Amino acid sequence: MRSKKLKKISELYYKYGALFLLLLFASVQFVLILRHKSPYLSDSYFYKHVFYELKGDSFEKARQRIIAQVDFQRADEITKNFFLNESSYKNSLSFFTKRPLYPILAYFFNVFGTSEYISFLAPVFLSYLAIIFLVFRLTENSLGQFWSVLTTALFISFYPFLDWSTYFLTDTIGAFFWLLLIILALNYILSKKRKWIYLFSFVQIVSLLNREQTLLMPALFLIFLIIGKLTNLPSSIRSYEVKLLALSSAIAAVYILTSLIFKQKNIIDTIIYTQNNYGLFNNNYSFGQTVFYLLRAVIESHAAFLKDLVQHHWWATLFLLSNLAIIQYFINGKKGNPIDVMIISSGAASYLSIFLYPVLSYRYFSPVLFTILYLSVKFTRDFFQKNSKISFRKYGST
Repeated sequence: MRSKKLKKISELYYKYGALFLLLLFASVQFVLILRHKSPYLSDSYFYKHVFYELKGDSFEKARQRIIAQVDFQRADEITKNFFLNESSYKNSLSFFTKRPLYPILAYFFNVFGTSEYISFLAPVFLSYLAIIFLVFRLTENSLGQFWSVLTTALFISFYPFLDWSTYFLTDTIGAFFWLLLIILALNYILSKKRKWIYLFSFVQIVSLLNREQTLLMPALFLIFLIIGKLTNLPSSIRSYEVKLLALSSAIAAVYILTSLIFKQKNIIDTIIYTQNNYGLFNNNYSFGQTVFYLLRAVIESHAAFLKDLVQHHWWATLFLLSNLAIIQYFINGKKGNPIDVMIISSGAASYLSIFLYPVLSYRYFSPVLFTILYLSVKFTRDFFQKNSKISFRKYGST
């Protein structure tokens, strides 16, 4: 009896011990970085404003509480304009009132007596840990435990992900929703059980209250269908993917229609807002000027990314391996793997956002990072497995 218990404990240790150590290491890193920085950016204060109004403050009282917390001695002209110019403050705030989930979660934690700081920290920190868990589980099912540990460790070690996760923003929560949605979608197309598509619908709707990132879900499923066709995925899998495409498109359409009815800020407003140096100016631009601005911003963003690859050799190596993995995937002549296709589609769909909002900030690209790491580790694993077999055949095995 005792040996069976020890065996079971040993199995649990090997299965979850590595995950526990990864979560522990990530938590320590998170706390160490958080201790030496302020987690508040200008966006954070606008979420805080919504939080104060949820607690019963008037607009002006909430605004004055925010102004009292901003360090204007170190602030640039854009930040000063954000908060001290009332019309600019109202305009900037309107971009955040359509994203109430984070302030609502902070309000929920605050109800239980937690401090304001902890109330805003908890949703971000829990989402950060949940992302790591989802990365581990998703890669474990496809790559195996050892390679899953490696992928997750590389993901945690990507400093921009860790750094941006310690700010009181919606991006970490958004990355959690994105990964959760692709897992739910995979569960649906592989098990064909309706409960997964119901859960998918609910999560996508809730995620849109956090930020608009999951409006790109229809693009993800369209890319999945294209890659699935090119890699000969079974038609039965593609048929379930069509249902996900139709459903996610319907949810996105309802969200966009609702935003138009209530005159909420949209992507065009965001582009013009950015073009005006985040509200510092109030210029009117022609359609041609805006298109030129977008093209220039997209080119500059890619140039900045290439510069980062040159400066960080490990980034460049992993990026190169991921591209080799994609090339190999399309020329090997085998049937596509649904998990691989989903992850590639996830990265491609998330990457499209830079053409809609061309600002290079790694806070927006956790799904792209995950795809690059997954493909590079998969390529490395396949390389070693293939060459080990060749080695055994060449020298013989006993």
